[in-house]
Amino acid sequence: MNSSEKALKDNRQKEVLFINDIGNKNSLRKSDRDVEFLENVGISIIKPHQEYSMKRPIEEQSDKNDKYIETNKPRWISSLSENSFDLFPEFWYIENFKVRNIWDYSPMKKVTIAVIDSGINTAHPQFNGKVKQGFNFITDSTDTSDENGHGTAVSGVISSLIGSMPIEILPLKAIFPNGEAYVSDIVRAINYAIEQNVDVINLSLGADVPSIAEKQAITAALEKGITIVASAGNDGVERYSYPASYDGVLSVGSINEQHEVSIFSNYNDKIFLTAPGENILTASNLGVGGYKIVNGTSFSAAYISGIMAMLKSLEPTLSLKEQKLKLMSTAEDKGEVGWDVHYGNGIVMPYLASQQIRGKEWDSHTTSLAQKEWDIQFNLAINESSIINNGIEIISSTGEIVETQYSISTNKRTVKILPKEPLKGCEDYWLKIKGGVKSLSGQELSDPVTMKFHVEMK
Repeated sequence: MNSSEKALKDNRQKEVLFINDIGNKNSLRKSDRDVEFLENVGISIIKPHQEYSMKRPIEEQSDKNDKYIETNKPRWISSLSENSFDLFPEFWYIENFKVRNIWDYSPMKKVTIAVIDSGINTAHPQFNGKVKQGFNFITDSTDTSDENGHGTAVSGVISSLIGSMPIEILPLKAIFPNGEAYVSDIVRAINYAIEQNVDVINLSLGADVPSIAEKQAITAALEKGITIVASAGNDGVERYSYPASYDGVLSVGSINEQHEVSIFSNYNDKIFLTAPGENILTASNLGVGGYKIVNGTSFSAAYISGIMAMLKSLEPTLSLKEQKLKLMSTAEDKGEVGWDVHYGNGIVMPYLASQQIRGKEWDSHTTSLAQKEWDIQFNLAINESSIINNGIEIISSTGEIVETQYSISTNKRTVKILPKEPLKGCEDYWLKIKGGVKSLSGQELSDPVTMKFHVEMK
């Protein structure tokens, strides 16, 4: 670490975080020169040159309105040793989990993953066309180069998973070259991610001490519908790690190629799922196209972040709760029957989850009609209420459900669906039959079926 980086790190250690109401800049009466206000997360960062007098320890400081002041807490990357390149199978975490099969589906929506880490090696060909312009919260610049290599490795796992799907990585640099970060930079990055309307935030870092400011920033992101994934930690003990153990965060443990939990993977009652985190081949920050093999729950978290982004792209109308239920119901149960502290809800099975969400893929169609009526035939008479309750829907390329109207044939075996308003030309849409369509006797008539169609410009 050079002298300028050391000075920046020393300043971070002295910063103080004031947790106030979201949007309420005036709740801390300091000048803008002394305070940086993060509007999206309701946190003010007091600069190190500001003297702040306190009679009690800083952790206990709060006012009558439950506003808190806390010192800046450190976090560390969740990565272990690197292994020799030629000792392990290449990309086992792709091949063994049928990830390539997911790429056969036509994605509905562009998705962005914010990777809050040490930066990224954008010169690596694996990232071509997959990386958005990010930001460096250590130097307040757009330089997201990666001296440490951890961020590049984490992003490399995500890039390997998503293939050519329309998913982009937003690198937000908040980790110093020595692998250490501070809560102030993490909350700055989360605040920025909210501004950028990201879909997923990956946090492959942590420590065993919680932070009120960090928790509030994460809660603000969750309330915006952002999925947050974090690494469980690499101490191999029963211990909470933060941010992974906050409510609402998807805490991820590690497994090896034999589907056994990694000996270094932390365990506790907050574990959501386990995912590949051992002997992971991924992009290196050194050179133009190098690779290395890494270990740690950092890469398990990256795996789940990639999968959550893929599911969001395949079915943008699903809520986080629905996505989680799909992953839980399709996970491979290991350890004790059902949920347990080591495996959580099991080992993620991404292709099975995508099958549950998208089901069969019909051949795509092109139409010149902006209000084309589609006929869907069933082999049994259907229960009309199962259609009314969104059993069949049209989804736009922005992930929005199009308003439609239905009509049902006299024998109740044919449904006609028509957009209420003309659809935009030169746009893709998806007609989806969800799994909830039922016959008059209550029998489910279909697994999910999806058909892509394109509306031509007249």
